[in-house]
Amino acid sequence: MAASVDVQRCAADGWTIAPGVFDQATMSALAATAKTCCDAELRGEDVRILRVRGEKELSAELSADMRASLVESDGESSRKLDAPFRKHADFQRVATAPALTALATELLGGDADAVLLTDQLFMKPPRVGSAKPYHQDNWYALLVLVLVLVLVALLVLLVLLLLLARLRKRLVLVPPLMLCRRYFGVKDSSAVLTAWIALEDADEGNGCLAYIDGSHTAGLVEHVCTDPASPFNMDAPAEEVVARGGSAAWPPTGRKERLAEVKQGGVVFHHGATLHSSGPNPSTRWRRGYAVVFGRGGEGAIEFDRDSGAENARPMASGAYCRQSWYDEVISRVLIERIESW
Repeated sequence: MAASVDVQRCAADGWTIAPGVFDQATMSALAATAKTCCDAELRGEDVRILRVRGEKELSAELSADMRASLVESDGESSRKLDAPFRKHADFQRVATAPALTALATELLGGDADAVLLTDQLFMKPPRVGSAKPYHQDNWYALLVLVLVLVLVALLVLLVLLLLLARLRKRLVLVPPLMLCRRYFGVKDSSAVLTAWIALEDADEGNGCLAYIDGSHTAGLVEHVCTDPASPFNMDAPAEEVVARGGSAAWPPTGRKERLAEVKQGGVVFHHGATLHSSGPNPSTRWRRGYAVVFGRGGEGAIEFDRDSGAENARPMASGAYCRQSWYDEVISRVLIERIESW
């Protein structure tokens, strides 16, 4: 029996669960692949199978900042894997699975199949898996840089480099003296949908997701770094979380908060502006989740905010999607052929 999804509930609450989208064998195999890729990356190995032309090789020694964003507090256990689609064919097969794309398309609407924007893997290992505070996937923040002294020659050089980069279509110009830190930066948050795929059972005991019902209807809120020791965690301000019916407690105690407990192979879908979090994992079980972010399909359905620094995107085959910073044209063609052959 094909998996189904509650479109009306997702529209009202900002999230919904579709059980049984993937079978247990596929999820268990993906969980094993996830650990293999994460362990290799922490050893300094370059596990990418898809690269951008001219992209540098990864150093055998990860920088302190990069490693801090990838590991838990014990300094050894993997916290996440960025862009797993680029790192193993198993992730490509799951992210482009017809059953998943069909559900995303139904929830997003649009004139064509939903397209893949990006992806990320969250490991949440036993005993040390950390909590993730409330945030919105489609949020981005602009950090203003105050420059006290600017040498004229340096400023001219910077402008020339930016103009050259724009001509080469490598990046989008942002306003002067501003640096962009973003998640996705799509203008219309309703055109963004995250599919959080449970690689094993996720519940209160091992740190499942939690949502604030209806929080997406109030739009995006500026995020801040609430923990200087974790600069990669940009969160919604506590007062905004409370105002929308949430709390900082685990398990949640807010008037509009609900846990998204889901069995292995189920998928939790949420709107780009829905406030969501996850708890810690003090249990002896893993709580791995593969997050695949979709955009609404159809001509002109996705429009990135210029100031977000997001690149123009080009659709691929079978619901897959890529951004210019991820693939060059040759790799795109190879990937299209691979997906169509599955």
